Amino acid sequence: MLALGIGTAMKSITALGWNLWSTVSGVVLRRALKTLDDFMLALIDTN
Repeated sequence: MLALGIGTAMKSITALGWNLWSTVSGVVLRRALKTLDDFMLALIDTN
């Protein structure tokens, strides 16, 4: 019973960590893409 409880706890912690990680990496990725986009536009603008 205790092992089952620990297993469930580990699963939910892992799921929580994964959700947090995907949210954070999603935000970072979007921000990086936006920065890249602005940079490309600025490059095109100057040429």
